[in-house]
Amino acid sequence: MIRRKGMTSSLMVVSLLTMMATLISISAEAGPHQVGKCRATTGRPTYHACVRGGGDREACKERASFAVKECLASNLRRCKELALERGLTLSRSDKAALARFIHDCRAGRVR
Repeated sequence: MIRRKGMTSSLMVVSLLTMMATLISISAEAGPHQVGKCRATTGRPTYHACVRGGGDREACKERASFAVKECLASNLRRCKELALERGLTLSRSDKAALARFIHDCRAGRVR
């Protein structure tokens, strides 16, 4: 039983580290403006609601972290959809323009 409990906590640590690495990579790609916006609009409200509901701080942090990651991923999907609507594709000639567009979109400079 002790062995199984240790294995479960090891799996939790590995999954938490994997989730954090994913969040860091998405955050690095998104830029500080978008990360701050997602933290303010989804992360903090999720965390505070969880804590008020009686959740433990670490679990609430994990839940908020996941919400921020989802917000960033959603924004990336939205930017890609806007790029397709505007006719940008992954062809060789459009690759640089597409990269610039997505970068500007994620920075909040495209409506």
